[in-house]
Amino acid sequence: LALHSVHRLMLMGTSNPTTLRQCMDREQRVQRKLMQGEDFRNWAEFTSKNPSATQPFKGWKHKSVADVTPDEVEELLRG
Repeated sequence: LALHSVHRLMLMGTSNPTTLRQCMDREQRVQRKLMQGEDFRNWAEFTSKNPSATQPFKGWKHKSVADVTPDEVEELLRG
């Protein structure tokens, strides 16, 4: 979800006549929403309980970018 959203933000920044400040504000809103989400909470809990884990976290909601729906990305982009 994060990768798909950042990609979308980058595309928006190249096609819309917006200022750098507007792009940064938009990215900050998306990042805050991501950090309030289930994936971030699950990852943070995993890493805090397993600080020296040798295996990467595998509890993501989506297994690939292809699993992310356009509606999920739009929800993050809504200001």
